[in-house]
Amino acid sequence: MRTLVIVNATCDLPGPFIRQNHLRVLPVKLMLGDHIFTDARDVNLTLFFHQRYASSRQPDVEVETCSADAITALFLEQWVAEYDRAILLATAKAASPLFENATEASFAVLRAYRDKRRQAGINTPFYLNVLDSRTLFGGEAVLAWETVRLLQDPNLPFNELRRRIEGYRQHIHCYLLPDDLGYAPDRILEKERPSAGFLEFHLGNMLDIKQAGHVFDGKIEIAFKRRGFDQAFAHLLDLAKQAIDQGLKSPLVVVSYAGDPQLIKQKPAFVEFEHHARQWNVEVLLSLMSATGGVKIGPGAVSLAYAA
Repeated sequence: MRTLVIVNATCDLPGPFIRQNHLRVLPVKLMLGDHIFTDARDVNLTLFFHQRYASSRQPDVEVETCSADAITALFLEQWVAEYDRAILLATAKAASPLFENATEASFAVLRAYRDKRRQAGINTPFYLNVLDSRTLFGGEAVLAWETVRLLQDPNLPFNELRRRIEGYRQHIHCYLLPDDLGYAPDRILEKERPSAGFLEFHLGNMLDIKQAGHVFDGKIEIAFKRRGFDQAFAHLLDLAKQAIDQGLKSPLVVVSYAGDPQLIKQKPAFVEFEHHARQWNVEVLLSLMSATGGVKIGPGAVSLAYAA
């Protein structure tokens, strides 16, 4: 059976992986005043956005998630005739309305798909599952990677696929490391993100304090604080090394960056980390962070995720 995997634009997978595995990406609209940017994992446009956003530091960006009507239209106009099953991996519902929108769309799709498939000469049922990933950015990428791996078994029943993915998401650890103290990672799952207190913010900036958030099973908390981005990033990689040494659920670590990934690739701590991962036969996927991720945790931010 033909199975489609759908992810949000915030799922930080490299473009070649998305194309090779025929994933579909739901776009996110970003409105910066009179300008509208469609976040759909286009590498060149996303990199341009990060560079422009980093230079302008515009604080007010409205984020518009793909609506239920738009998702319904994509299924009925394209996907129900091209595929027999679909699983949609939504951004953590505490951070995005996508899960609710996709769930609403799924009811409309399951009511209307039969006529569309009949017109295409297909009389078999269409199956659709919507899943709350309970994670963000690199964590979404880890879950999508595992979903693609599971689909390599052609005999895996669809309900079993969902059961395994639901179990797997409980092992995903995702770290968010902003480069700017104005972006509080522990506030990202809240509707309104209050800014840091005046003294805390200015003292932190003066000392160049960086704080990392840890997303696990739909919740987030501050993981650690360090002086300077390079020290914080090196400590984050040390945490990933410890997880590798203790054993991962899948041989994969995803790192995404809200800027040119080559800047991360050249850092000595990352070079040493890749060498360590190779010794354990662990793949390191370095990806461009989505424009939406850059808006949420700031230009120059890093996301790192794995399942342990």
